[in-house]
Amino acid sequence: LVYATLLLSLVLLTGYSGQISLAQYVFFGLGAFAMGKVAGGDSLLGMAAAAAIAVPLGVVIALPALRLQGLYLALVTFALAQLSRDVIFQDTHVYGTGGGQVGRLQVLGLDFTGDVAFAVLCGLVFALVAVGVLALRRGPFGRRLAAVRDSQAACATLGLDVRRTKLAVFALSSAIAGLAGALHGGLGFTAGQLDFEPLFNVLLFLFAVVGGITTITGALLGGLLFALLPLVQSEAQELAGLVFAAIAVTALALGKQPNGMAGLLYASRTKREAADAAS
Repeated sequence: LVYATLLLSLVLLTGYSGQISLAQYVFFGLGAFAMGKVAGGDSLLGMAAAAAIAVPLGVVIALPALRLQGLYLALVTFALAQLSRDVIFQDTHVYGTGGGQVGRLQVLGLDFTGDVAFAVLCGLVFALVAVGVLALRRGPFGRRLAAVRDSQAACATLGLDVRRTKLAVFALSSAIAGLAGALHGGLGFTAGQLDFEPLFNVLLFLFAVVGGITTITGALLGGLLFALLPLVQSEAQELAGLVFAAIAVTALALGKQPNGMAGLLYASRTKREAADAAS
């Protein structure tokens, strides 16, 4: 659920607006840092700070998107992720030398420090963010995002402010990633620089595409696979190939179904409904 929430940031950014970012783990790490440092490390204020701290850097990373697209934008954002690791996460003032302590939310008499309670919290956050993302998609802002994704030149011709739209979607996406980072820190009650390596951004984007980068369901499926892979590799190495096999099969199917695993599920459901209606 934590990774699915992180993938929602890519659903909004890439799935809806067509902008590519290989720097989501930068905001993810900043969110974990803010959660651990603000108001005791276990407060609602800390979660708000986790979302807020990522926004300025998200706007900075959005600046190349004003002129670059596609592969060039991906390369620039990945370079910025690499730079952020060297400048931010390797600074001992951020996570120290052994990692920083991050708590789990306690608010209004509710204690989410237990594993079951924390799982409920992660599910609640994912659901709320998903509803927010869908609301944005179905509103005027979502229509602007779709227009930017389809043709930036046409948007400019129609008088739409493409630059402001890009800056806004990068800011919102970074805030979602920062919020997910606050939850990530609570998974093991700690966070360190090794948790936010730049290469993880590439893997995250891969799982987003395989799961279905244009849908909420795709984010949930991608987050499940992304979390399952290291678990399988550590607990049952002989089954690790099954995860890669699922990814490979889905990747091969992307030519016919660009919406990933979620698209395949929707397509099979539509066929069954059509068959039931015909019968």
